[in-house]
Amino acid sequence: MRQGLYTTSSRSARLETVLLATVAALVFGPLRAGAVDITAGFDGAIAQAGTRIAIGPLPAGFFGPGSDPFSQTDVAFEGDPSASGQDGDPGIEFTWPPGNCLEKSGGGFSLCISMIKNMTPSTPVDTLIERLEDGSVTPGQPVADIDIEIVELSLKSVDPITVDFNGGATSKDYDVHVDLDGVQTGGTITLTATSFTAGDEIATGTTVVDVNIGYSIYFEEVGNPSNNMTIGGLNGDFDAEGEFRAGELWIPTLSEWGLIAFGMLLLTAMALALWRRRAA
Repeated sequence: MRQGLYTTSSRSARLETVLLATVAALVFGPLRAGAVDITAGFDGAIAQAGTRIAIGPLPAGFFGPGSDPFSQTDVAFEGDPSASGQDGDPGIEFTWPPGNCLEKSGGGFSLCISMIKNMTPSTPVDTLIERLEDGSVTPGQPVADIDIEIVELSLKSVDPITVDFNGGATSKDYDVHVDLDGVQTGGTITLTATSFTAGDEIATGTTVVDVNIGYSIYFEEVGNPSNNMTIGGLNGDFDAEGEFRAGELWIPTLSEWGLIAFGMLLLTAMALALWRRRAA
């Protein structure tokens, strides 16, 4: 008889333990994401030292009657920023190792940028990148390809260029500006997560960017802005490698706290009922 009672009690205890575990899984399991999500959004940047563009050679007469051929082929640029107009995503951070710039295929344009953290609509940026779609990485699927597009680019020459006229008899200085031009065909950023931490809520890894940029080069005489000229319709494929960090530590929302409290009360009640049954 005692053996039969013991067997029945053990089965009941095991069943109640399974029920407790099931309730805990149903309450707490859905609250944790199974992937690190990268949502569509914007990333702002500021041009850094090392940004250079090949301007010349330009033919005689390009800068007006009597202008000599322009042979300076490498001009240093800096950012010409304005308000971003967009909020950034604090849950993702892109970085580029020093000297690792967006390089135009075939050469002639190096765009070195520093990504901005915690961007707001009033944050000054000269380069704005839009992530056009959502993506995610998991330990089982650590690679994500996300479509991107350069939606803002505003650069200016660090120093004016000097153009000679009439065989060097006179000269004029010109500021040089670079802006987006034409339809932007975009590209992709490939994220490869190499490490997951904080319960797989935060991912870090490498990035590979491959994007097409259409741009124009605008020349404006110093002190005489009405004397200007433009080279438009330029474009090229740019690529670079960098790093990323995505994800945030899980902090329950108010509704999630309510669900947690309910689950804890339910678990406590079931555990108390189980203890009383066994004590009897």
